[in-house]
Amino acid sequence: MTPYQEESNADPATEPWQEKPPFPVVPEHNFAAQRVTFYALLIAAVMLPCVYVAVTAWNDYRAREAAASEARLPATRASSRNTQSRSSISMSC
Repeated sequence: MTPYQEESNADPATEPWQEKPPFPVVPEHNFAAQRVTFYALLIAAVMLPCVYVAVTAWNDYRAREAAASEARLPATRASSRNTQSRSSISMSC
C-alpha cells in the first residue's frame, strides 16, 4: 500500500505557482473604436469619389456652357446683320 501523504491545508488558488499566470494577461479587446474608424473609412471610400465626379461634372458643364455661349455670339451677330440687311432691302422696293 501507498503510505499516507498529508494534504496541504492551503487553498489551491493561493499556492505560489498559481498566483501568477505563465503568460501576461492581455486585456479584452474592445473593437468599438476600430469599428467606427472602419465605417468612417468605408464611407469616405465611397463618398469621396462621388464628390470628385460631381465636382468634375459641374466644372465640365460650366466650361461647355461658356464655350457654347462664345460660339453662339458670332452666329447671332451674323444672323442679326443678315436680318437687318434683308429688311432694308425689302423696304426699299
